[in-house]
Amino acid sequence: MSGSAIFDVAIGIVFVFLLVSFICSQISDKISQWLRWRAKDLEAGLRSFVAGENNQDLVNTLYDNALVKSLVPQELRVTELLKKTPLRRFVYPGVNPLGIPAKTFVLALLDNVLPGDQGSDAVDKLLARVALLPDDSPLKSSLTSILKTADDKMDTTREKIENWFDSTMYRSTVIYQRNMWGLSLLLGVIIAVSLNVDTIAVGTNLWRDSALRTAVTSAAAKYVTDGKPEDAYAQINSINLPIGWQVEAAPAILGRTFTPIDWATRPREQPAGFGDYISKLVGWLITALAAAQGAPFWFDLLRKLTQKG
Repeated sequence: MSGSAIFDVAIGIVFVFLLVSFICSQISDKISQWLRWRAKDLEAGLRSFVAGENNQDLVNTLYDNALVKSLVPQELRVTELLKKTPLRRFVYPGVNPLGIPAKTFVLALLDNVLPGDQGSDAVDKLLARVALLPDDSPLKSSLTSILKTADDKMDTTREKIENWFDSTMYRSTVIYQRNMWGLSLLLGVIIAVSLNVDTIAVGTNLWRDSALRTAVTSAAAKYVTDGKPEDAYAQINSINLPIGWQVEAAPAILGRTFTPIDWATRPREQPAGFGDYISKLVGWLITALAAAQGAPFWFDLLRKLTQKG
């Protein structure tokens, strides 16, 4: 086989990873919405990185601001139903926003946490009010440093606080993404097994079938330009990739002589022996691990591959 064939196989496998990642992302985002995990991690981030672990009252004061309250989404019907089931222990109970823009945070901070007039000496007065915050609050030490370098200009102060809040809450986003990785991996396993997305079988078929390679690379290039995440499942079906199941009857285990399956010609059949099961398990695991990396990673890699090709 030529180097071009190897390159096309790589494009095809990355394309499959991208589409499976999109499906995982869509499902995991829905689960996160239903269970309010974004709101949970936002509150945890505010408590850890802004107010301090022992200053829940400070967090509650921020949440009491009218502008912050207006960000609270309407409770989803699925969330209401989950609260009535044993799964309610996984649902975040707080009625809080999923995110707080930096400008809104600064307004809530100045209105509720550090209220006062905004006269010509506003920065000095604000510094005096910050001194009254709990000593173990990251907010106190950070605001003190910001205010001392604000040049007595309130506009500069607001901008610096906004930048600090964005950079601080980015850590909360990283923690959320880390937690979602585990969910994505679980979903990747479920999707890989249920749809029989076996990386080894897919790669073998792409390697041996030049027509399939051409169709997949063409679809990949088009998808990079015009594709939408919601079209992921339709794309998988339209290309006729060697995924899915074709089961006519359950295999008889006792007294059966197992013949290894040629995954290039029979990729959708049930495994017929120990070696086939091992191959399937490894193929599914590779797919699941790839899906957990996230669609943006695979989309960027696919874009580079198709542009290079």
